[in-house]
Amino acid sequence: MPQAREGSHDGGRSILIAGPPFRGYLEMIAHGFEASGARPTVLQWDYPRRSAWQEVMFYSSEGFRSRLAEEQDKRNALSLEKAIKETTPDAVIVVKATEVTRTAKRLCADRGTKLVLWAYDSAAQFPIISRVAPDYDLVYTYEPADTEILPRDCSPALLPMAYDPRFYSQLPDEKEKTIDICFVGAIDPYPQRRKLIRRLADRFKQARIAVWSDSIHWYSHRQIRDVLFKGLRRNMQLTRNTLDHAEINRVYNMSKICLNVHHVQSKRAVNPRTFEILGSGGLLLTDRGLEDIGGFEDGGGYVAHSGREELLEKVEDLLKDDDARRKTAADGHSRAAPHTYGERARRILADLR
Repeated sequence: MPQAREGSHDGGRSILIAGPPFRGYLEMIAHGFEASGARPTVLQWDYPRRSAWQEVMFYSSEGFRSRLAEEQDKRNALSLEKAIKETTPDAVIVVKATEVTRTAKRLCADRGTKLVLWAYDSAAQFPIISRVAPDYDLVYTYEPADTEILPRDCSPALLPMAYDPRFYSQLPDEKEKTIDICFVGAIDPYPQRRKLIRRLADRFKQARIAVWSDSIHWYSHRQIRDVLFKGLRRNMQLTRNTLDHAEINRVYNMSKICLNVHHVQSKRAVNPRTFEILGSGGLLLTDRGLEDIGGFEDGGGYVAHSGREELLEKVEDLLKDDDARRKTAADGHSRAAPHTYGERARRILADLR
């Protein structure tokens, strides 16, 4: 049963926000709605912890991963149905994607409850998004290419993720940049991220390169992979510790260059890390142009590269030019101001009218 957030505005629209318990993003989205005068509640899907055997099978068997995903989808749909029965929201916003049961659809139709899908995965990689999209009244996607893949009758609109300014901001006490290049995010199972980071460490041996990735179990085979990943690179720091958002913000404030490497499923989309780096005032060096993002159409406010060789050239130039880094970072921070979860909430609320 979802719990109401404290400080809700009683006169606003009641919004049920449902999705996976991933890094507190549901709470950030809910705070954006709350700040916009709505009354949000949050429903987190229950993701059972995998056993040691399941952990091995998850990374070694595509069929096993698919079965786990199907079972999880069924749990999500039933959980959503139960929450809709027990509450009377004006709108339900599903972050990511799930089936809407017949009972849930009937209840929503009878009560006048609007169903909203905000998919932050690619429909090309996750067919469930295209399958369930027609069940929703409004459909948003973070991937521009998905507007052509999703069913036309659901009128998909582009709505990227964002950042929460309560956590991501410039810190006045972090003027000295003690880290040359940082990366905060998953490196498993993302070989392209590992390759890029290793290449940077090998090329810039005098630079301090810091990587923070998720905590892992002591029995995980990734322990061995981490040893091979770091090797003898003394200039690389790998920390296995799941940071909270305030800690990530401090890392970005301490770093000269903040590296962003997108998931292979993203074709033209940008991830939340994009806005979090910009929101912190960090210098964003990314593998993705922001031409589809309002305020960044001209290519200003960040640095993009198109491959490993260009990445190395851009890093070399940036490490030499403190003034250029500061100006680009300040420009990006200013341009990122309209890309908060509060602004995203206001867009959705306007579309619900």
